[in-house]
Amino acid sequence: MKVLRLEKGLSATERGWVHGETFKDNVQELAEIRLELISVAWQGASGKKILALAEEHLPVLREYDADLYQEFQGIAQAAGLSEARLLVLNHYTDLRDMGNTKRALEEGCSILHARHGEEVLVAQTWDMHATAEPFCLMLFLPDEGVWVLTITGCLALCGLSSKGLAVTINNLVMGDARVGISWPTLVRKMLRAGSVAAAEQVLTESPVGSGHHYALVDPDSSRAWESSGSISALVYDGSRSPYVHTNHCLDAKMLELSRISPTSTTHHRYAQATDLLKENPRPNAEQLWEMMNCRINFPNSLFTDRTTEATPHGISTCARVLMDCRRREIWSRTGKDPEQVPLKFDWSTLG
Repeated sequence: MKVLRLEKGLSATERGWVHGETFKDNVQELAEIRLELISVAWQGASGKKILALAEEHLPVLREYDADLYQEFQGIAQAAGLSEARLLVLNHYTDLRDMGNTKRALEEGCSILHARHGEEVLVAQTWDMHATAEPFCLMLFLPDEGVWVLTITGCLALCGLSSKGLAVTINNLVMGDARVGISWPTLVRKMLRAGSVAAAEQVLTESPVGSGHHYALVDPDSSRAWESSGSISALVYDGSRSPYVHTNHCLDAKMLELSRISPTSTTHHRYAQATDLLKENPRPNAEQLWEMMNCRINFPNSLFTDRTTEATPHGISTCARVLMDCRRREIWSRTGKDPEQVPLKFDWSTLG
């Protein structure tokens, strides 16, 4: 697991520059991997065609949040990439799905949430093409008071703020994808909001272009939304615990728009997480952390690795992360770390 703690007081461009310069080779390599994977998903489309679609997203990003756009520019400049190539790295699943209308590709990511007594916990596996695992990064943004799990070159995948606001995600493949805000930018903007209510307002007012499920949790409330290019639905209001979401829609109208790969394990993982939390509906952090490592019925399990020698880019649990919203701790490990005791990050470095 890579770790980067930025210094206080950096400008947006400086934040991006430090990130891009520190991991220049990694950013270039990952961008190339993802460009190639999108080409395969698009039945052999040229890089020129893919980058043209990526270019269409840049004005949306520029207008959406000038500060985050400048950080994005700084990463691209320091890493020696065009902004379109960095957009491919950040917005990979959405670009892939926009140009692949014939079939849905297999997805990952599972979210488990529990709220009871003093415990407010949300955990997520980040399942992606296995070749993304070496690029996993814990990034500390002291001026925002935010830790994010991400990959080199990407603004955020999920994270926790010093106010105890957690944002986690699942990808959803929807039939109405369009040009919109890159979802890692949206995650960062929601984490800056400071509370579930404020993050929810950011989400519902943002020009979302493609499918995702966003779980928003803070010490006082929990909400979760499924979104697509044209509609969205509140699927969880915090009135019950525990809560589980994988890669299929829970809302009926959203489900009508969705596409699920015939090889997807989303229903297997949903059932497994639901059963685990039925057996122990009031887990502590250690117990919830171990649930994410469940390998029953492997590889159709919460922790998975569906790669082979012939398919090195197959879906794998590249990382898992747990947010303890009351104690303000975020735990993480990459899937292939030989040691799986969680690395624990807090805000002591803000001191």
